[in-house]
Amino acid sequence: YFQGAHQKALENYLLAAKYDPTSAAAYNGVGLGNFALRKYTDALENFSRAITLFPQSDRFYRNRASTYTNLRNFTNAAAEFRSASLVNTDPTLVEEYQKLIKDSETLAAGGST
Repeated sequence: YFQGAHQKALENYLLAAKYDPTSAAAYNGVGLGNFALRKYTDALENFSRAITLFPQSDRFYRNRASTYTNLRNFTNAAAEFRSASLVNTDPTLVEEYQKLIKDSETLAAGGST
C-alpha cells in the first residue's frame, strides 16, 4: 500500500480478510486500499469493520475520520478524531488530535483552517 501499488495491496488485503475475517488489520488494509482508490463508501465500511473488531485502535478511527474529511463531512470527521483521541495511548499525539478535532469543527461550522 505505502509503495503506491494500491490495487494490488487492496487485492492482497481482501484475501487476508477472506482467510481471517476476524483480522481488524486486514479490514483496515482494505479500507486504506479503497481510500487510495477514492472508493470512500467502501473505505468507511471497512474501517468500521476494523473498529468493530478492535475498537482500541486510534488509527482505525483516524482513518475513518480522514475518509469523512475527504467526503467533506466535517461533523463526522470531528467525532471520529475525538473517538481516536479517547483510545489513543501515545502521548505525543494528544496535541495533534486536539488540532484535528478543532479544525474539523471549524470546517463543519463553515469556517476555514
